Amino acid sequence: MELASSGIKELDKLLGGPGVPRGTQILLEVETGTSPLLFVEKWLYEGLRQKDVCFFYSYDYSVDEILRKYKEFGIVPEEFLKKGKIVDFWTKGGEYVRDFSKHIITIGEPNNANRIMDVMHGIWMWYREQDQGKQSKKTLVRSATSSLSTIVMTFGFEKTYKLAKEITQVAKTENAITLDVIGTGMHNPMELKTFEFLYDAVIRLETKEINGELARYLRVFKSPILDYITKKIPYGFTKNDIVF
Repeated sequence: MELASSGIKELDKLLGGPGVPRGTQILLEVETGTSPLLFVEKWLYEGLRQKDVCFFYSYDYSVDEILRKYKEFGIVPEEFLKKGKIVDFWTKGGEYVRDFSKHIITIGEPNNANRIMDVMHGIWMWYREQDQGKQSKKTLVRSATSSLSTIVMTFGFEKTYKLAKEITQVAKTENAITLDVIGTGMHNPMELKTFEFLYDAVIRLETKEINGELARYLRVFKSPILDYITKKIPYGFTKNDIVF
């Protein structure tokens, strides 16, 4: 199996190896205060390091915000900016950027939620068409969705589930890897369980108040390699990393 790192060594170990197999789809379930965006940033930055083509679907974050966050945690992507690999998908009023071969495409900005589903589907269709044509089969893809919950609130559960199912199926066919974020407090248990069935791995980020301070924990419920549930693993942040 060809493995791809999450960008976080300890998380790779918890998932059963030094990385996850290409074709793995990961669901990241999060509570408020768990800082899931840093996990997404590490995931995408590792993709850049491995020369993957990376797609980032977001309602909530612009390219400028992502770059600022990178720098706050000591990840400086100037080398990618200079090569033109970071592109704001919506800079031209929502028109498609012609060159999809750029390495990070951030999709969406506030008030553009009504179009993001078509765009997500369109990009995967574009990639499949290119893959069958001029684009090499060796080009690897990883993607991240910043909030499936926002899509559910905008379009409803049934339509969002259908979209997630299509994307995970296409991604698996293309040997791509995905990391999709969903808020645990915004869905009933049955909705969460239904989403979980679509994914090869399920990670949950939880919080607990201890002596007036917020403690953060990670738990793996499902792994593409191992079939187990971990105990709660505490995690925190240094200037430029996630530590366990």
